[in-house]
Amino acid sequence: MDLFNISFSVISVSTPGAVVKGLSIDQSRALARELNEYGYNLTKQYPKRFKFFATLTLPDVEGSVSETVYALDTLGAAGIIALASTSGELLGTPLYEALYAELDKRHAIVFVHPGQSPCPEEVEFTSNSTGLPPFTVDFLLDTTRAAVNLVFRNVTQKYPNIKFILAHSGGFLPFATTRIIGALQVLTGWPDSFILSQLQAFYVDTALSANRYALPSTLALLNTTQLTFGSDFPYAPSNRISQNALNLDQYIQDNLKKGALEQVRFKNAQDILSHV
Repeated sequence: MDLFNISFSVISVSTPGAVVKGLSIDQSRALARELNEYGYNLTKQYPKRFKFFATLTLPDVEGSVSETVYALDTLGAAGIIALASTSGELLGTPLYEALYAELDKRHAIVFVHPGQSPCPEEVEFTSNSTGLPPFTVDFLLDTTRAAVNLVFRNVTQKYPNIKFILAHSGGFLPFATTRIIGALQVLTGWPDSFILSQLQAFYVDTALSANRYALPSTLALLNTTQLTFGSDFPYAPSNRISQNALNLDQYIQDNLKKGALEQVRFKNAQDILSHV
């Protein structure tokens, strides 16, 4: 944070969260509680530097609802982090209905990060079919899948008070918008304009996706008010984070109106977190 002049961060635990191979449900719940209380203690120790997104134990719905209530109401979490997929269950599934209702009631922020891809070929870190680590392509597809499923399963429509922030510019979502709209129109009969409005309600972060290839597509779909800065630390090496930040600044300064850079750097996040 000091290296990149970041004064305030919302921290979260990435994949695999608290659902770790070999742990029972009770052990996963205990781990989630430990992580969330660590985040809470950090916000108390450095109140001007940190907030946190709470870790859950999906697809354990009962435990996740309980931990959401505790984290938001007692620990003052800024929101929750939900993995796009966990143990083969994709975010947006009707199985999580009780969780969506609890989040909507609290006008909660949900940060969606790629999870454990449901592809059966993937084992541990590397896919047998390609030899590529999942973060190369699978992670982006996982986020895209979850975002489309949230719209298709009526979650964004039924629970409009939830603010979803998609990691990495929403994966392939901006690039594939027209294709997604066409498919959902056939499947649901909804007007194209309605589907587009649901997709445009998402927020995204810029982690590892602020470059001249991804930004034009992202900004063609979303207003600058929907973008928030993300670093992907500690998984991304510092030189990648630095280049991503420089690319973001340069692209916005060259192509967008005055004030857009401040929006993406910090103002949008301030606005989203203002009720927390």
